[in-house]
Amino acid sequence: MQAAIVMRCIGIESTAHTFGAGVVTEKGEILSDVRDVYVSAPGTGIHPREAAEHHSEVAAQIITSALK
Repeated sequence: MQAAIVMRCIGIESTAHTFGAGVVTEKGEILSDVRDVYVSAPGTGIHPREAAEHHSEVAAQIITSALK
């Protein structure tokens, strides 16, 4: 008897304000979709350095959560 092959794909999103990760099956079924958004002070807009620091701080937690 041959074992069934199961494929999973992880996608990682890193935009100006969002860091996210998701896992899908080979059929496109979404198994997880986890994200965290950098929010700047009202009226100040996105600060690239602060957004990068945010992403660095949450990346491991987001990816771990998506894989669980």
